[in-house]
Amino acid sequence: TLDSPKSVPNVGAQLEKEGFRTSSLQKEFREVGRSLAYVEIILFIMSGIIVASSLLLIGNSFMGTLMARTKEIGIMRAIGASKGRLAGFFLAEAFAIGLLGAVFGLLLSLGAVSILQNELVKIFALASIQVENLFSIRPSLFLAFLIATPLCSGLAALVPIVRTLRKSPAELI
Repeated sequence: TLDSPKSVPNVGAQLEKEGFRTSSLQKEFREVGRSLAYVEIILFIMSGIIVASSLLLIGNSFMGTLMARTKEIGIMRAIGASKGRLAGFFLAEAFAIGLLGAVFGLLLSLGAVSILQNELVKIFALASIQVENLFSIRPSLFLAFLIATPLCSGLAALVPIVRTLRKSPAELI
């Protein structure tokens, strides 16, 4: 007998033994949960690939920026600017670009989540399913992103900075 929602799996198993096909929301939710686990793994792998390619692009972009400013760097070094001061200047620039990118990315993702949330609520409403909040936004994740993005940007720019500053002022001019 079906006394409570907890007895649904047992009743379903008994009916299946007798040759009936059964379906329950609990079974469907388990299937959705398994599917979402695979999606989560795929998204994690894709995120890693995107981060790695972004770091390569940032490093390459910064190399181009430094190459365009080689003469400036050579002149600054010739008039006494230290490698450390120039490295700090360029790292600060890379961190600032990373922070601006992080803020822009977070604002863009908040907008996208809001739009997606509204559309999914409408879709669920068509199926007479009442849903209020599908996505949870953790402030700690935002803070981690705001810290990690400028750090990654700085790390990606570090190789071109060191490579450029190893040259003598005469080579740079």
